[in-house]
Amino acid sequence: MVDEYQQKSVAFVQWLQQTESATISRKVEVADLRARGAGRGIVALDDVDENELLFAIPQTVVLSVKNSDLRYHLPNELDSLDPWMSLVLVLIYESGQGDISRWWPYLNLLPEKFDTLIYWSPPELAELQVSAVLYKIGLDAANRNFTGSLLPIVQKHSKGFGAYAPLFAGPDAEAHLLRIAHRMASLVMAYAFDLEREAIEADADDEGFLSDNEESMPKGMVPLADILNADAEDKNNVSCPFTETKIAKADRT
Repeated sequence: MVDEYQQKSVAFVQWLQQTESATISRKVEVADLRARGAGRGIVALDDVDENELLFAIPQTVVLSVKNSDLRYHLPNELDSLDPWMSLVLVLIYESGQGDISRWWPYLNLLPEKFDTLIYWSPPELAELQVSAVLYKIGLDAANRNFTGSLLPIVQKHSKGFGAYAPLFAGPDAEAHLLRIAHRMASLVMAYAFDLEREAIEADADDEGFLSDNEESMPKGMVPLADILNADAEDKNNVSCPFTETKIAKADRT
């Protein structure tokens, strides 16, 4: 019997292929790896040749600032945010739309909870006080960014955030925003890709070499591609080349 977890996977693949015109090889499938201590993963059903195309995802399917309808509703606000924070806001918006969102079959797969350090209690974090990792969490700074950059936007435009509208319009808007933003930021950190610009603006360093700031790269969630690393035990040689119309994955060895 197919449980709800598997039903979501089936709906996701059908959405990609039938609605969004993605190409997925019959040699691979999205599998349930919970029995192996993982989540969903892409597994091979047959031998895969070197450089064989396993799937191709249209650029328009990438969940990004460029593709989200929020771009039309709040263009100035999005432009005022850095790539990381703007994608967090887009995820809040699309998630708030529920099944009305174009990306709902994909969003419906993403985890609701994380056990990353950002969710640890103060006593638990105190156990790390002698470790340098404690200073890398940046929770206080992240919260200041969320409340300083995102809170004014979601409060002013609360009606546009679907299911979150009453939360952002209420007296506890800040607490609700931080809770939701923590999840969306965790999703970005865990799953987002740096996307190639149509025209990358590169700066020359002191020695004349061109360099590009990774933090300024547009970021996006690429459905299916982010499932590749579900099983770190296996060896994967993964290539996700970007083309004008598609993001493709090949090279499974």
